Amino acid sequence: MKKLKSNLRLSICLIVCIGGMSKIGTAQEVTVSLGGGLQGVHHQGDQVNGDIKVGGGLGIGYTYFISKEWGMATGVGLDMYRTNLGIGDNRVIRSFEVDDTTSAFEYRVIPTGYSEEQRLYSLSVPIMLTYKSQHSGSGKVGFYARAGSKIVFPLRQNIDVRAERLELRGYYPDLNLEIDDLPNHGFGTLTDLSGESQNELSTVVLTASIETGLYFKLKPTMDLYTGLYVDYGLSDLRDKDRNSNIVGYGPTGTNDISAKGGMANNDLMDKSRLMALGLKVRVGFSLNKTQEVPQPEDRPILTDTKEPVEDVIDEPAPPKEVVTSEEKMAVPTLTDKEVETITSPMAFDTIDNVSITPQLAKRLDRVAQILLDNDSVHVIMKGYTCNLGSEQVNQRVGRQRAQSVADYLRAKGVDANRMEVISMGESSPVVPNTSSENRRKNRRVSISIDKEANR
Repeated sequence: MKKLKSNLRLSICLIVCIGGMSKIGTAQEVTVSLGGGLQGVHHQGDQVNGDIKVGGGLGIGYTYFISKEWGMATGVGLDMYRTNLGIGDNRVIRSFEVDDTTSAFEYRVIPTGYSEEQRLYSLSVPIMLTYKSQHSGSGKVGFYARAGSKIVFPLRQNIDVRAERLELRGYYPDLNLEIDDLPNHGFGTLTDLSGESQNELSTVVLTASIETGLYFKLKPTMDLYTGLYVDYGLSDLRDKDRNSNIVGYGPTGTNDISAKGGMANNDLMDKSRLMALGLKVRVGFSLNKTQEVPQPEDRPILTDTKEPVEDVIDEPAPPKEVVTSEEKMAVPTLTDKEVETITSPMAFDTIDNVSITPQLAKRLDRVAQILLDNDSVHVIMKGYTCNLGSEQVNQRVGRQRAQSVADYLRAKGVDANRMEVISMGESSPVVPNTSSENRRKNRRVSISIDKEANR
């Protein structure tokens, strides 16, 4: 029990440490899961035969993403493992006991038609490396995989025992005497035996665990995962420090015996390992809020023309957004050319780039001069991204791009109260996100005339 509590405290510490890393992570997710399938204990040994039955479990998890695709996952789960165990007829199962006169003897149990149903309940702590792909072209489906280990804490084992016949014998080596017919002292033959027992297991075990499948985006902050999971025990579930028989010795009579189960005897089988193969459904809730990433007003402006330009593509500019006649009428002091200079989209060619390049700086210098010459004009900066990356990340990048444009204009003397910054994320692409060229066109900032403010 002390060993169990110590390992439990260690697992809790691991969960707290990984949870604390969320302060520097790019994204976090809380999940609730339900799984089921063939889930039981695989008993290895010539004298036994086992049949793993349907089991299942519930879990609560936490994932800390260290990048867009990769993360570490932990949590806590409650599982049930079900197994049917049979023991070959006429096998002699031995253990050492002490009788009612304090004499030591070898307790021999010989079963016929023996079977037991085992139900093992456990608490598990997974530590898993997680991969989560970006969305496919539809934008709603992706692939995920998890691999790692689980620390399993057995809580309780319930067993239902049935036997056609049990012979209970006592062998006293000092006297070279075997007693098989003394019911008042616990030796004799029982028929049509059935009983229940509850055992506590204190051996903490490890499993190798894999889970893989598809995930579906239900909402911007909610994903549904469906996949296949496999668990395989890396260590023996039995307590090797103790060894008893499949039924306990009853010193006051054969009717006082109690069921112990096959796992109580270490000589009966070689190993007992946890095994599971089934389907799991998991619902994930993102902890990131898209509006909680504002840029500070006094952050430095990246306008150094000597800064190396990343991935500059010499290609046609993105399609121009239509300027309506109503928009022109709202600002009669601007010419058509000035309106076009302001409202033509500004491309950000590289993924995650939020800096003002020298090319954009030249364009923004003209926009700033127009706004300074027309101090009654108010504008709206909208930042866009392509569909690569999660929605949360794209929302942040879109806002950073729009904020970079606003900060540059403010540094040129345009009043910040005349500018509004909005992130559109990956929404409203000007062209379908079906190629790298199209995605470059969708990574942009557009400036529109604020018609309401200019009335």
